[in-house]
Amino acid sequence: MQPRINGWRDKYGFRLVIVSSDDPEELKSFMTTNQVVATVLLDPKYKAGEKYGVQAIPTSFFLDKDGNLIKQSVGWYGNKSVREVEDWLKNK
Repeated sequence: MQPRINGWRDKYGFRLVIVSSDDPEELKSFMTTNQVVATVLLDPKYKAGEKYGVQAIPTSFFLDKDGNLIKQSVGWYGNKSVREVEDWLKNK
């Protein structure tokens, strides 16, 4: 997945930011194992999730360059979700 994210970054200026309430060591291990490169914000008390009404994990928020919410997506469905992100990036 990371090569695809890198391609989105290079082509569209896409940035991945992860807000996580997971154990920091487990998250670090996951990111290392899966070669995920992203900005990580730790939220052990679920403050961000509460503020933004997260009902399920993962929930993705797509923001424009000014930080305005453009799209919200709940869940991750493999290739279907990848296509949805690519379509959104192409048409934004």
